[in-house]
Amino acid sequence: MVDTHYATKKDIVALAEQQIAVYTPVPPDKPNANPESQRKRAWQRRREPDAVKAWRERMADEASKAVYQRRSRIGATKQRDRLASIAL
Repeated sequence: MVDTHYATKKDIVALAEQQIAVYTPVPPDKPNANPESQRKRAWQRRREPDAVKAWRERMADEASKAVYQRRSRIGATKQRDRLASIAL
């Protein structure tokens, strides 16, 4: 599990080659993209590596989103513990 924008497509491919599944949100598409931009985006996605396509599919699944959301609870706990240790 990594923060948004942490893993690049190259990172996702490299990790998939090591049998590691990446759980990071897919950046949202711009809602006001013109038809030409949407066409180019679709063309590029058809040519993405299989690992990136699998990541997009995985993160579209509600179960995967739940896995990623656990990260915020883990991070909040670690942050709270770190702040508590500083306060001592």
